[in-house]
Amino acid sequence: MKRRKCEKCGRALKVCLCPWLTDIDNQHAILILRHKSEVKHALNTVEILKRCLTNITVLDGEVFDGSECLRSGFTPVLIFPGEGAQQVDELPPQNIDTKYFQHITT
Repeated sequence: MKRRKCEKCGRALKVCLCPWLTDIDNQHAILILRHKSEVKHALNTVEILKRCLTNITVLDGEVFDGSECLRSGFTPVLIFPGEGAQQVDELPPQNIDTKYFQHITT
C-alpha cells in the first residue's frame, strides 16, 4: 500500500510540515546557492524556505560565478556559523541592515 502524500509538498502525510508553515513577505532578497546533490535530499530545508518566503531565489549547481549576486545590486553576505565566523553586527554597514540579523548567533 502506497503512503498518502501531501498535495502541496509531496511529503508523506505523517511528516508533512504544511500546517505549520507561514507566509513571510521578506523585504530583503535571499539568494541560496544549493549544491545539486542537495536538491532531492529528504530533509530539504530550502524547499521549506521557498514555500514560506516571497523574496527568494535558489540556484542549483556546483560552481557559481557570482553574477546573480552582482546583478541584484546588493552586497552578498554569507550567514553561516563556523570557526572564524564574524558576528553580523561586526560587518561594515554596506547595503545590509543588521537589525534583521541580530537574532543569529554562532
